[in-house]
Amino acid sequence: MSVDAYSETALVTITKKGGNDYEYATLTESVSIDFGDKGGESIPTLAGGRLWKNTPQEDTTITLDIYPVGIEPGAGMAQWFWGDDSDTTEPLSVDAKTTRYLFRVAILWTDDPNATSAAGSTNTNYYAYRIVAKDCRLIGFKPTYTDKVLKATVTFKVPPFDKSGNALITEESTQGSTAGLSELSSYS
Repeated sequence: MSVDAYSETALVTITKKGGNDYEYATLTESVSIDFGDKGGESIPTLAGGRLWKNTPQEDTTITLDIYPVGIEPGAGMAQWFWGDDSDTTEPLSVDAKTTRYLFRVAILWTDDPNATSAAGSTNTNYYAYRIVAKDCRLIGFKPTYTDKVLKATVTFKVPPFDKSGNALITEESTQGSTAGLSELSSYS
């Protein structure tokens, strides 16, 4: 078996640092990942030549559409965006706060029918492609009703490296012939 292209749906797991995994299934067409350019420019020398000067890689931006049915994590993301997910008694409420959380965003495309989580493992003999970004910040939450259904476009932003130069973004894939993808460790 082979996969010519991933289409239609993806599994998305979003985890607040030190918190639980929350599953969001999404249409593939509503996922946008901009890894940020690894730019540079040429600078002139006194002899008339040019030297290339690298510029730091830009931040990665992950944008996707969700269909919220509440404000709490798992049903929506309003509590995370406003910086207060402490209210767990209905009716739920959230006020704007200055708190900003860190998240891990995992997105998985696979033909494994047993896969239920982007943070989970995939079985051997299946194709899988996963993108994982750690220490993301939820910078955008834009609910709309323009398509006659409530949806929200959420945007996460993450630098490619932490302050020590360790990678915050990982891409993984397997053609499943010898091994599937491993389950992600907890995010704390």
